[in-house]
Amino acid sequence: MALIVYQCSSKPQHVEITPEISVDIPRRFEVIVNEPEEYLKTWATSTPDDDLFIVYRYIIDEQDSLSRDDEINAFKNNIDDFIRDFGYQTIDSTFTFKEDFLQSDLNFDFTNNRNKFRFFGRFVLHEQYFIAFCFQSPHPVDRFSTNVKDKIFTTIHIN
Repeated sequence: MALIVYQCSSKPQHVEITPEISVDIPRRFEVIVNEPEEYLKTWATSTPDDDLFIVYRYIIDEQDSLSRDDEINAFKNNIDDFIRDFGYQTIDSTFTFKEDFLQSDLNFDFTNNRNKFRFFGRFVLHEQYFIAFCFQSPHPVDRFSTNVKDKIFTTIHIN
């Protein structure tokens, strides 16, 4: 198990999720790289505004054997499994199906310990990786948090 902490005080931290996928973490974030098992890597960041950004990466071994329709259904099922425990009421989502990868952007409100939060997620299936980019902010989401979330999500690069 490896735990690496970066303090991004002067410039954004470029984090490689896979050789083809990366994200830039803005300044003033604490970046923790946690590798509890070979198949799962987590990059967690926290901001000064009680926001949380986490990236999960799972290796999916069987993807090459699936048809495109089965791959899309498996992708949607992985997302459903990932967000099931949040107990959200309504969800807004979009799916993008490209030749090299699948992507879904979604957001929803949820309650945890009587506190209300907004969850923003970008889920990607690329080659053998299922990747979840997750941004969580106290509800209602203020302008600072919206700007931070937008800045992070626009720096997600998929080659």
